Amino acid sequence: MAHHRAVQRCHRVSIDKALANTGANWKHADVLYISGNRGVVVEETGRPEHRDIEKVRETIARGVPGYATVRIIAGIIHYRRSDTMFNKMMHAEQRRRPPIFPANCEKNLCGLLLQLLNCSC
Repeated sequence: MAHHRAVQRCHRVSIDKALANTGANWKHADVLYISGNRGVVVEETGRPEHRDIEKVRETIARGVPGYATVRIIAGIIHYRRSDTMFNKMMHAEQRRRPPIFPANCEKNLCGLLLQLLNCSC
């Protein structure tokens, strides 16, 4: 009989808190999810815009203070409503490296984290 190892929860870091007291003043994503030495940056938004993609790209490029050993492998825009223009932008972003994926609900976000980091939210 095969035994399956339980999937561990992702470690969730508020990027606002990580940047507090660093003097950093740049537009950044909201959350860093970590499993082992890999991470995924997430921007939480109601209606996604191009600037949300820019925040994720900037956070991936700069990294998160205190988490220099974490390799950010992807980004996610977690949103409630979208439009055709955003969907077209996201299609292009998924082909870039590292990719940025859309997640339109908590279930999709958790599925992406499981797929990318092998952890649960």
